[in-house]
Amino acid sequence: MKLQKQAEHIWRYALKQQQLMKQIGLGNELAITKDVALCIIANPGIFLEDIIRHEMFRESSRSTIKRAVVALYLSGYVKYNEDLKDKRRNLLYFRKMQ
Repeated sequence: MKLQKQAEHIWRYALKQQQLMKQIGLGNELAITKDVALCIIANPGIFLEDIIRHEMFRESSRSTIKRAVVALYLSGYVKYNEDLKDKRRNLLYFRKMQ
């Protein structure tokens, strides 16, 4: 019974995530792209390296995550600002909300 309750709880959040992605125009994107977008929305100013190291993306390769960020950037969903301390690092922000 406990497993069923946990599954119901997770299912409700999965449906909310799906609705949010449709709202912002990412309903038809790959799952990894949606997950990266959600990570950036939840953590404004996050570094790409922080996304790559996050336990949520442990099973994803560095290049897959970078492709997702680039796809979001080219689509206008993500913007970046250079870090003032280290010019090689970029702070990622989600910009496009429909």
